[in-house]
Amino acid sequence: MQTFVNKRLRQILGIFWSNVITNEDLWVRTGQENVAIVIKRRKWKWIGHTLRKEKENTTRIAMKGNPQGKRKTIVVLAANSNQRAAEHLEDMG
Repeated sequence: MQTFVNKRLRQILGIFWSNVITNEDLWVRTGQENVAIVIKRRKWKWIGHTLRKEKENTTRIAMKGNPQGKRKTIVVLAANSNQRAAEHLEDMG
């Protein structure tokens, strides 16, 4: 993601490949910061927000929960795979 953001920032500022500029200088010019840091900060804010909710809240339960049960998998068989896969999905339910 960071590569995409940096490329777009360079495009907006009109910085071409011949003009070498570090990412840090680019971020200072635009007032931006590393995308990974922004994502981590927002993630921790969400976790703090979720932990302040009441114990019966669904998001708080899901955050510390361990889902029970089996995962449904789709088995695709050889030649007539579309028909067999459809039959398999119907059997699952």
